[in-house]
Amino acid sequence: MTTGPDDGALLSAMSRWLPAQRWYPAKDTAQDGAAVVARIDLTDPEGEALVTDALIRVPSSEGSVIVQAPLVLAPVPRSGDPLDLPGAITAIGDSVLCDGPAHPAFLRAWTALAVEQGTGAGLAPLEASRSRVLRGEQSNTSVLIPRREGAEPGPDGILKVFRVVSPGANPEVEVPVALMRTGWSAVPRPLGWVEGTWREGDAEEHAHLGVVAAFVPGAADGFELACSYARDGRGFAELAADLGRTIAQMHLALATAFPPEDDRDGPTRATALAATLRARVQWAAREVAQVRDLVPAVEDVIAQVESLPDVPLDQRVHGDFHLGQCLHSADGWFILDFEGEPLRSLEERRRPDQALRDLIGALRSIDYAAAVGKGTSEWAAAARTALRDAYRAASGEPTIPPAALAVVERALLLERALYEVVYEARNRPDWIGIPLAAIRRETSGDR
Repeated sequence: MTTGPDDGALLSAMSRWLPAQRWYPAKDTAQDGAAVVARIDLTDPEGEALVTDALIRVPSSEGSVIVQAPLVLAPVPRSGDPLDLPGAITAIGDSVLCDGPAHPAFLRAWTALAVEQGTGAGLAPLEASRSRVLRGEQSNTSVLIPRREGAEPGPDGILKVFRVVSPGANPEVEVPVALMRTGWSAVPRPLGWVEGTWREGDAEEHAHLGVVAAFVPGAADGFELACSYARDGRGFAELAADLGRTIAQMHLALATAFPPEDDRDGPTRATALAATLRARVQWAAREVAQVRDLVPAVEDVIAQVESLPDVPLDQRVHGDFHLGQCLHSADGWFILDFEGEPLRSLEERRRPDQALRDLIGALRSIDYAAAVGKGTSEWAAAARTALRDAYRAASGEPTIPPAALAVVERALLLERALYEVVYEARNRPDWIGIPLAAIRRETSGDR
């Protein structure tokens, strides 16, 4: 968009649109300090429109963040409402400013840039003109790009545009690529990705801007699937066991792709885990009255953790695991969304952690699926047991005794459930019984 609006005009044109987007992370602050830190001009191979990718530093309550706004400046159509163009934001002179992911010109230009950067070899069969933005995404923008008619059989693509950009390798690119190289295939295959650069003072920063992964046809969302099984009274244990094996295989592949380098001794790791759980229960007790009577029982678990001679090494993990991060198809389970928790820094999301945290995320998700689907406690218990047993069996020889491993698992589950209690108290008070039941179950030993 070298002949398009200057930075100030772009920011002015987006002043109302930008804060209204679900993915925009700084809704609580004024936009007076927003500034464009880079504009990456792209070329639409069909010459239909001008395309640029604006990286904008915006103020937030915790400092500032860089958001990505891919933009298309398209000619005003000769007839009809200009704002009917795909992704239209506002008119600028004799052109219409459009949100890039909704416009074919950006998708064509993005694909061409990926090919130019040497990462887009798998994108050639995809057809941007029939793309569709997927709704419901909160922290990124995803676009389904179908395969070109007449192309050889293969998958459609899902483009994920990262709306908040941080310097360094984004796990949503880094991890699936590394897992595929280990031969593990239960992750949608990356077909292409794009990198961008900008300057921070004297330094040049690099980051991933987006990635296209293979679409998994005929797949069901894991959480919705579990809810439907609970609702119909169908046992979920077999599918849960398959998922447990898949999570274990993922952890083995992650350990191969990113060898653990934890140089702390076992007691140090145990002390750190105990301290984290103690801080969590103290916080939850301050926030939620129902937790206060449970503190002594949680302290008993903390004492067990502190006495452990060893705790498993931290390793690379998924980092935000729950049933909604899984798809189930005729080919089994697929694991998605390795980007991690969007509110954490990129450094935190890439940091090694206890692999069992991913298992805990799945176990807690089963309880929520049972609640949403109105399944019985027996339904949930059978699914949890199947998931846990299959995970343990597929994880290989444990590095610490099984009894110690069970203590670590219990501590991590309590930490997660205590967070859920506070979240539910603040946002969905009617749901607070779900995590409270888990805390009581774990501290009583009735699992």
